[in-house]
Parts: sequence; structure tokens; C-alpha cells
Amino acid sequence: MLAGFFKPEGSWGPAVTKGECLMLSRKKRAGNDRTMENSNAAGIRKTPVKAKTVFGLLFTLGYDFCYIIGVDTVRMLRFVGKRLWRFISPAVEVLYDGLDWLLLRHLRGLAAEVRRIKAGFRSAGERIRTVAKQNPLLLVPQILVLPFWFARRHKKILSGFLNLAFPIAAAFILVLTVQYFNGMTFGLQLEYGGKSLGYIADESTFNSAAYMAQNRVADVEGFQGVNRDPKLTLSVVPQAQIQSETEICDKILSSSVNSLAEATGLYINGQFQGAVLSKMELDNLLQSIKDQWKANYPNDTVAFVPSVTEDSTPGLYPISATVTAANMKAKLTARNPDGSLYLPVARHDIQTREEPIPYTQTTQDDPNKYIGYSKVTQKGIDGVWNVSEDVVYINDQEVSRSTVSMDVQVPMIPEVTTVGTLVYNPGPITYVIPSNVPNVTPNQWLWPIPACKVITSPFAMRWGRMHTGVDISGGALGQQIIASRAGTVVYAGYDSGYGNHIIIDHGDGFQSLYAHAEALNVQVGDQVQQGQVIALAGETGHATGPHLHFEIRYNGVPVDPVPYIGWNQSYTYGS
Repeated sequence: MLAGFFKPEGSWGPAVTKGECLMLSRKKRAGNDRTMENSNAAGIRKTPVKAKTVFGLLFTLGYDFCYIIGVDTVRMLRFVGKRLWRFISPAVEVLYDGLDWLLLRHLRGLAAEVRRIKAGFRSAGERIRTVAKQNPLLLVPQILVLPFWFARRHKKILSGFLNLAFPIAAAFILVLTVQYFNGMTFGLQLEYGGKSLGYIADESTFNSAAYMAQNRVADVEGFQGVNRDPKLTLSVVPQAQIQSETEICDKILSSSVNSLAEATGLYINGQFQGAVLSKMELDNLLQSIKDQWKANYPNDTVAFVPSVTEDSTPGLYPISATVTAANMKAKLTARNPDGSLYLPVARHDIQTREEPIPYTQTTQDDPNKYIGYSKVTQKGIDGVWNVSEDVVYINDQEVSRSTVSMDVQVPMIPEVTTVGTLVYNPGPITYVIPSNVPNVTPNQWLWPIPACKVITSPFAMRWGRMHTGVDISGGALGQQIIASRAGTVVYAGYDSGYGNHIIIDHGDGFQSLYAHAEALNVQVGDQVQQGQVIALAGETGHATGPHLHFEIRYNGVPVDPVPYIGWNQSYTYGS
């Protein structure tokens, strides 16, 4: 079946089956064996014949298998290659035709034209040699004619070259033109005192230059001031010819003052302080003032408080406005009449301090605790910030402080309060009032904790014993507990079970008990009125969370308090 599959059409020759391949392989080995035997018989080389063992049989089978696989692999690759070429050859031909139309034909034409040009040079050389032999006087005219002959012979390629060269030349000229006009700008030609001082960008440049010139010559005797009404003419000029305010200032002074010197001016908040002939001396002077402060505070950054500037390049100043570096230093380090420095120096000191991170309060639900349960299960601990501040001092007096960075040095631990989410559902309860207990009278009893209306544990069996009252919760901590009826306080104290609790005797066999209070507001012997605040709810004693344990006793026997206090209340169980 494989032999039939690997028998493609074409010039591959007749197909050979696997059986035939195996026979050819064996015949080849048999021929080799006979050749070896003949060689041994002739005495050429004596090689013992390998015995036909199991190893030899396995070797033969492996050799045959590899030989057949190799032949099949070569055939398959040749077959796949032919089929693949048959599949992609149309696309290759299309790509070649497109490339030929776009480029190759032009290259062939160019190559042919180059060959024609070479042949033309040879022909021109032969013509010149022929004319030189026949009549040397005609040699010069013949050479002059050669360019015209070349142009006529190769007019096609010359025409194509010119068609390409002219657009390129036009684009080049356009680029040069755009570049030239990009370097041009609108400017104002400045005439001052009948002289042209150059070009400026706008009138504000002249105003700034005039202000600078006025500062420089403020102390010059006989100077009448700068004329603020120059003649300005709009012009289109190269950008490089626009002058700065410093350059215009120098020209104004040159045209107004006779005795000038090239110096570097110093300005404090824009006010001229004087000029020093050497810019290096002025730079060293300012640096020396900073270095004096830097020596005392090596870790601080030192700077002048007002804006202290100097000319970037030396300018022209009246000689009377120039001072020595020593005199300039004496002026800058002098003190004002109030004792402050003439040139205050500010230093920036980076300081670090610790700042507490207040802990946050979070809650987590506990589905195994009833609603109303609340307990702090993780104590909150404040963290610590590491605060870096930039403290600014002026003449050693702190003037400002700003925060640069804040990093957590000790992380804050939040306070976690666990609250119960389990809803208590006691099911249907029938409240039976004993026969010897007086009937419930409306308004005779009040709900003892008005802010809370959730009964989390009723008057019933609980944990294997009788729960002799009701637990009322729902955010009870700190809520007011009131006297359900008027009476006399017969107990107000603490024990391990009820915690802080109060017992009120109502004088008709009834007593009421209020347990687990946070604080008590009455004492034994007090007469309390119905609705009077007697305590604040808490979780003292044996309690699983803030709540009020309330009991009603008749002749010392606990009875279900709900029919007495709940006759007109919208209370719920655990919700």
C-alpha cells in the first residue's frame, strides 16, 4: 500500500516496493559476503565468517528497517517538494512578473543603455583617431561635436534623467527657500538718539534695556536719563540679528555716556547693586559668603533669600558704578540699622521626627455568636511615621517647615471587634401566667431599656437549666436602663453572676431585677419613679456581650417578664 502511495507521476522512475527494497538489500549483502569469501580464498585477507547468531539476526533486521525507512523518507520529501512547488509556483510567477514590471525591466534597460554608452565611447574614440590621421585640423571641431552626437544617440536616457532631476532640483530649491524664510522673523528696527542700534523682538525689550541702563548710571553726574521714546520700524530680519536687552542696554550707554568700562553687574531683586570688573571675582565673592554658612552647617543647603542675579556676560557700565570685589563684599555682609543682614542667607535643613499613626477600628462578624454579642478580639496599637521635613532658617531663625516624605517605621495594628450575627429563633412560645399572679394591667410596667428591642435569650430552658429572665440587646452598651415600675431599691451592688445589678421592690409582691450594668445610678433605700434612669447597660459579671438581663419575681418566684413589659412594644428575637 505504501509502495502505491509513493509512486508519483513524473521522472522519478518505476516504483519499488518495500519487499523489493529488502531483496535488493539482502542481495547486496550476499554479494559482499561472496566477495569476502573469494578474497579469503585468494589469500588476500582471512576474515572469519560471522556466525549467524541471535545478535546477527537482530542486526540484519535493524539494518533492513533503517534502509527502508530512509528510502521512504527520501521519496516522501521529493514527493512533498514537487507538490509544494506545484502549489506555490503560480504565486512566485506573479511576484516575479510584478517585480520585473516595477524594477527588473528598468534595470535591464539601464544595463543595455550602459552598454550602448560604452560602445559609443569606443566609436567616438575610433572616429577621433580616424580624423586625427586624415586631417589633424578637423580634430577640434570633431571633439566639439561629440557632446551633440552623444545627446542625439542617448536622448532617451537623457530625457528620463532630466524628468527625474528637475523635480528633485525643484524640491531642493523649495527646501532651501523654506529654510531661509524659517530663519527670518518680524523685528523692530531700533533708532535711538539718531543712531540705529539694531533689531529687537518687541518694544518690551527696549523698555527692559532702558531700565537696566538707568540703574547702571543712576549715580553718574550730569546724566539726563534714558529717552523712552525711540523710533521703531517693523522689518523682516534674520533671527540671528535679533538682539537681547543686555546688548541694547550696552548700546544705549555707549551712545549716552562717555566713560564706560566692561564689568559684571550684580542685582538683588532686580535692583542694581554695583558692578565688578572681573566676573570671576564676583562669582568667588558670592560663593565665599555661602561657604561661611556652609562651614557651620555642612549638611544644609545654603541660598540667598532675595533673588540674587548677575550678568551672564560682562556688559558696559559707567566707571563710577564699578566697585572692587572687597567693597562689594563689605556691602553685602553689612547689617541694616535694625540689625538684620543686608543680604540675608537662607539654609534648608532636612530633619526627621517620629509621628504616631492612630490605629483604626474594624469589626468582623462571628456567625456562631448571637446578635448583640460584641468583644474586642485584637487590641489596637498605634504605628509610627518617620517624617522628613525641610526646615528653612533665615539668619538662624526658623521661618517655615514643610513635609518632604513620610515613611512607615512601625505599622499600625487595627483594633478588631468581633460581633455576633447569629439570629436567635426560639420558635412559638406560649406564655402562661401562674394563677396566683395578678393579671397584667396596661401601663403598669415599662420596657426597661428603651433604646434596645432585641430579645437575644428568652425566659426558657437554656444550657440545661432555666433562664429566669430575658436578655435584651441590640447595641446596648452604654444605653440607659429605666425603672420598669416605681418602688424602693433593695439591692444595688455586684456579684460574679449578675455583675452590677439592681433589685427594686414594688410593694405588692413584685420585684424587678436589672443585671450586667456598666454603671449604677441609685443605691439601696432610694425611692425610684417609673421611667427613672437607674443604670447604664454593660457586660459585667457572667456575660457574653453588652446586654440587659431583666427579671420579674412574684413572691420570690421568677415569672416570664415579656407579658408585663411587652404588651405595647415592637420587639424582635435576635434580629
